[in-house]
Amino acid sequence: MRVLVVEDDPKVAGAVKAGLTGEGYDVAVSRTGEDGYFRATTEPFDVIVLDLGLPGRSGLEILAGLRGRGLAVPVLVLTARDAIEDRVRQDPVATLFDERFTAQLQQHAAEGCPGRQRP
Repeated sequence: MRVLVVEDDPKVAGAVKAGLTGEGYDVAVSRTGEDGYFRATTEPFDVIVLDLGLPGRSGLEILAGLRGRGLAVPVLVLTARDAIEDRVRQDPVATLFDERFTAQLQQHAAEGCPGRQRP
């Protein structure tokens, strides 16, 4: 399985790469948003590990661009942002979301996933 890690922090990128490589994954690392977007759109990857706060192009801009091009590769988002408001409002792409959406996310988080059976 081929994994693209898009992370600008060398320590975090190195740790994620080492962990995934140790589990047998083929891992490529991009350190900027521009490079990550280029590689994600020109090379085949089975999954992308994506930081939100990147130089050049944010993680949300990358994700929006991938989905806009019809690329449905699974994306795991890494972020140091801890509040929904931070994750949604601190990026220009996030203007697509409004107060109601944030409220719905908070409500679903508090109630758990609908339709999911609890142990």
